[in-house]
Amino acid sequence: MNLEDCLPANLRPASITRIGLGQSGAGVYRVISGGTTAVLKVAAEAQPLEAFRTKVDIQRAAAAAGVAPRILHVDETRRAVVSEHVSDRGYPMLLANPASRANAIAQLGATLRRLHAIALPASVASSPANSNVPPTPPAPAAPTALAPTAAAPRSSSPRMRTAPVPLAAASPVALSPTAPSLASSPRDALEFLRVSLERFPLAAFARDVIDRVLAETPPPSDRALVLSHNDVNPTNLAYDGDRLILLDWDVAGANDPFYDLAAVAVFFLFDEATCSALIAAHDAAAPAALPPRFLYMRRLVATVCGAMMVHLARQAGHPGAPDTTLESTSSLPDFYARLRAGAIDISSSEGRWQFGLALLKTATSL
Repeated sequence: MNLEDCLPANLRPASITRIGLGQSGAGVYRVISGGTTAVLKVAAEAQPLEAFRTKVDIQRAAAAAGVAPRILHVDETRRAVVSEHVSDRGYPMLLANPASRANAIAQLGATLRRLHAIALPASVASSPANSNVPPTPPAPAAPTALAPTAAAPRSSSPRMRTAPVPLAAASPVALSPTAPSLASSPRDALEFLRVSLERFPLAAFARDVIDRVLAETPPPSDRALVLSHNDVNPTNLAYDGDRLILLDWDVAGANDPFYDLAAVAVFFLFDEATCSALIAAHDAAAPAALPPRFLYMRRLVATVCGAMMVHLARQAGHPGAPDTTLESTSSLPDFYARLRAGAIDISSSEGRWQFGLALLKTATSL
């Protein structure tokens, strides 16, 4: 395919540079034409037209609410979308700066509130995604031994450890053509991962975490399904100096609102006080305590993303290391520090292995 054919006439001719791969297998490109910079995303060839239209509808609704890049052009035949380019000034740095941290958390909570207030497009509302939102069970309370973040242990973490670096490889990705989606059905995806890793030499503590989370009965939900981004990690947040914009809407759909909030808490290493401030900003009311459903979602996000990274490490040829102990595994803040220092490559099998174990280690203390 000639990528320039995907562009509107006013953006031709153009310089087109690949900048990434979307979670659904889409190619993502930077487009520069004259004085205009835009982003082109071309979906995988096999994507059904109705699924493509649903994604476009979702991004348009989110853009109208000010939480997604504005769509400039759509080519249904080529499954291509051209969106405005958002110049990112670095949201994690706002969180790391004590002078701006409180406002940064409030802005993030308010951004997610605006997203969750969007009416579900008909194509999404007609088929709510989620085994993540089960019928109200007679449930025992979620165990406190496993709480939910990819964050540092509660006892030792400050409000936020250190600003994480881009972690695109941690985002929800396709497991296989027949596997459940991490976003639409994270418990089913975790079960798929558990089975796929049964004969892989996995650390005992990691296998135990996966089993314990799957054995939990999810706390009942008292919130309606909302339009959820389902992949709020640092690489998908852009701050343009005024707005917070969510990028990459490949896995957006109906979900429990706590799912996005939990993902933020996991990847940004939020402690309990910061989680409370985030929920207060989202709900416009401070919680008396962190809701059990949110705690469960943090736990689930940390565990399923950790298991996914181990799965990806295996696919990339990692041999496994069953003798790895909880004590010898890096904490997530330590892993981030090594990543920033260039001591580890997250695209390598070893980098993915260590990241997955760091996430699963975090889950043991939540």
